[in-house]
Amino acid sequence: MRIYAVKNKVADRAEVLLTHQELKELAEALQSFEKQIEQYKAKNKGKKDLGFTHLHFIDACPTGKNSESDLVFYVDMNEVSNEDSY
Repeated sequence: MRIYAVKNKVADRAEVLLTHQELKELAEALQSFEKQIEQYKAKNKGKKDLGFTHLHFIDACPTGKNSESDLVFYVDMNEVSNEDSY
């Protein structure tokens, strides 16, 4: 994991304050995002250079649409996880 607290500058950590509703929505959005990634990787199995994908909090969560802040989660689609190797 890499954390960028300032544009293009790697940081050691980031702290995020969420409401309980935002946390629930974010957890659901991340689960859905993970399923979409699994489907995409299965559909493109064996292909090289799948690139990156990302999820914005403001786009994925109803409360995010009214938020002044955004979290962006980037995923390297080329990286092989332990689960991918089974």
